[in-house]
Amino acid sequence: AVVSTQSTGVDASPVHLFCGVWGAIATGLFCDHDTFLDSYSGATNVTNGYGMFVDVRKGGRLVAANLVFLISVITWVSAIAAPLFFILKKLKLLRINNIHESKGQDKVLHGGNAYENPAHLRNSTESLKSLKGTS
Repeated sequence: AVVSTQSTGVDASPVHLFCGVWGAIATGLFCDHDTFLDSYSGATNVTNGYGMFVDVRKGGRLVAANLVFLISVITWVSAIAAPLFFILKKLKLLRINNIHESKGQDKVLHGGNAYENPAHLRNSTESLKSLKGTS
């Protein structure tokens, strides 16, 4: 069995961190003035609403503002999450027990698998043959 040192059931980092960072950077690069005004109709300083590829001089301000935003958010989340996960780890509440992990949460807590996946069965070659109808 392959054991990972880091378990993430839903791949939260690629979805939330990397895509969020890309969204903030892409806004600073590609935002045009009309899109900026559509999003921030009450904005008082509308001279900053340009992406870097639309207007290099004015777009630099938006990219810089978005980078400050990213640094602020990452710092805030790290400052809150690191102590939280440290405490959960010390209280042994961060991971499930070994029995649940080896058998699977669905099987232990609910009495079966959420879906049939022959690749995760013990004898996957025979299971695949039975699904295909060959022997």
